Order: sequence, then structure tokens, then C-alpha cells
Amino acid sequence: MKRLLAWLLVGALLALPALAPGRDRPQEPPWEAATRPYGFPLVSWELEHLPQKWLFALGQALGGESKTTAEKRERVRAYFQLVSELSHLSEGEGARRAILEAQKAAWKGEVEATLEEEVAAVLEEEGLASPLGFLFPPVDFTFSDLPRVLIISPRERIEVMDRGLLRPVSAAEMEAIEAAAEAGGPEVQHPHGVSALVTPIGGIATYPAMVLPSATLEGATETIAHEWLHAYFFFQPLGRGYFGDYQVATINETAASMAGREMGERALTRLGVVREQGPETEPARPREPSELELALRETRLEVDALLAEGKIGEAEALMEARQRALVGKGYQIRKLNQAYFAFYGSYADAPGAVSPVGEQLRELRRRSPTLGAFVRAAAGIGSAGELEALLGK
Repeated sequence: MKRLLAWLLVGALLALPALAPGRDRPQEPPWEAATRPYGFPLVSWELEHLPQKWLFALGQALGGESKTTAEKRERVRAYFQLVSELSHLSEGEGARRAILEAQKAAWKGEVEATLEEEVAAVLEEEGLASPLGFLFPPVDFTFSDLPRVLIISPRERIEVMDRGLLRPVSAAEMEAIEAAAEAGGPEVQHPHGVSALVTPIGGIATYPAMVLPSATLEGATETIAHEWLHAYFFFQPLGRGYFGDYQVATINETAASMAGREMGERALTRLGVVREQGPETEPARPREPSELELALRETRLEVDALLAEGKIGEAEALMEARQRALVGKGYQIRKLNQAYFAFYGSYADAPGAVSPVGEQLRELRRRSPTLGAFVRAAAGIGSAGELEALLGK
């Protein structure tokens, strides 16, 4: 009952921004007109999927098949073996694919519920339950095809100034949307115009959160935890500043990335998955950057220097040249521009990142006695200055 009440409360609270009337603006940004035909129907998606989760939980409580914890965990492992087999089937194996897809659909609700329980258990072990004795918000996700995201950055600096969710679109549609978004002409706040990027995402903190149906078990546990953290931060200072302050958004994304990895590993252990632990998986210790990450970091530093001198055209020419060179080496980077670096740069714990936020949060994690203490400390941060003050800098 506590979980159902928490679901109802969080569903209502998360729906408020989507249902609230829009602010009057003298002029609609050009990217909104460009994306309207491709917009993702977020409100209708929530109205469809959140009740489905309630109904499944209610059905299980009233008469669902009873399984032991060991049996539930075995079903989860079998489900992801099935997902892996599906990914390796050839086009000529249609009959086998149909059988596996039917089995996958039959197990989906049960597997989601078990994964929610395992991640929730990690959170509760870390003392992240509410004062009322239950997790708020409850861990809730569904395997779902994900929308795309449109990122808008000013051309004169690298910063996410706006974003929007799009339904899945083709490569040609991505290019058309980006071109239309950039063609609107300069605005008073951004006299040099904007840079746009449409890109896939690995998960999204809707409620329930969306996780790719093709995810691995390792990827799924990490993503479930990561997106839960965004929902948790939503009700804290770190979440309230997400859309108004790029630095706060970077702290938010980086903290969710760091803590999500740790939580995901803990959930895997509970599920009976044994993974060799090395320096790259230890808390607050980054792995060595790859060739691609080093190349992107070098490019970002050069672009930042050019933009600081007002050399926008030269910075864009450099990014286009580097993108072609990376594609020539086999790296699939469709577009490299200010919006690309603005979006991916918000994950400051990634190897090769240039933001100081990554190392600052790693230091905060090292100082925190537990993972839960780190999450609570991060949740209370409302600005980049507060993070620095917390570290005594």
C-alpha cells in the first residue's frame, strides 16, 4: 500500500510541469516550430504506461504466481540471455524470432518487477528511504523504445540552452530538423545563432523511466539506478536547478552517472552476476580514456579556445574536419558541433571530459563514508559554487 501511495504521489507531481499552461513568449524559438511535427507525446505516454505498472503490481499482489527470490533472479538472467540471442538472429530466422519475442513479452513485467526490487534493495541499504519508511519516488521503469533528444547550444559558447524530446526519426529527418532549428536567424540573447543536434539516448527519467529493450543486464541495472537518481534529485535542490543552470545540470548528470554505476554493480551482485573488479570499476576512480575520448577532449579544448577568442567559424571548421577524420578511422559520429559537446560534456565523469565537475564529485565521493551519503550530499547542491564550498574550495 505504501508503494502504491508513493506511485500516485510521484505520478501527480511529475505530471504537473507537463500539464501546466505554457508561458507567454513574444516569439516562439525557431527550433520549436521545426520539431513540432516530430514531437514525442510525453503526456500520453505517461498516461498509458504508469497505470500499466500499477495494474501489474496489483495483479501480482492479488494472485500472481509466487516465486522464490532465487527463481526470480534466474528468470532475470534467462530473460537477458533471450535478449542476447535475439540480437544475434539472422533475417532468415523469422520463426525463431517470433517464438523468442513472444517469450520475452510474457516475461517482461515479471523481470521489470524483479529488477525494481533489486535496485530498491540497494537504495534502502544505503539509507535513501524517505522518513516515512519507503523509497520516494519508488523505483519504476519499463523496457521501451526511446525517443530522440534535440539539443540546442549557442554558437558562441558550449552550453545546453534548450532541449526537446522527439519520436524516433530517420537520419534524413535528423538533418532536416537540425537545419530548420539553426535557420531561424539570430536572437537578442544569441546574436550568432544556435547549434543543433538530434541524438539517441540510453535512458530517460520519465515515470516509469524508459530503458532500452535491447540493453544488457549490466546496462539495465546501471540505467535503472541512473534514471531513479534523476527522479530523486527532481525533488531536491540539484533537480530544481536542472533546466535553468547548465552547471547544475552537469552536476546532476555526473552524480547520477557515478552513483548509478555503483548501484548497478551492487544490483548485479544481488542477482548473482559475478564480475571481476578492477581499478576502473572502483568507486570514484576513472578508467583510462580511449583513443576516441582523447581525440574528442583535444578537440573540445581547441574549440573552447577558439570560441573564447570569438572565432566561431574557425571552431566550426575544426569540428567538421575532426568529425570527418574520426569517421575515417571507423568511429560513428554523425555530427560534431557545439550542441554535441554541450550534451555529452554534461557527463563530466567520462574519461576525457574537460569540466572540473567530474573530479570535484569524485573527491566528494571519496570523502563520503557511504554511497548513500554521497547521493544525499549531491542532492543538496543548488549551484556550482555550493559544490566548491562543500569541498572547501
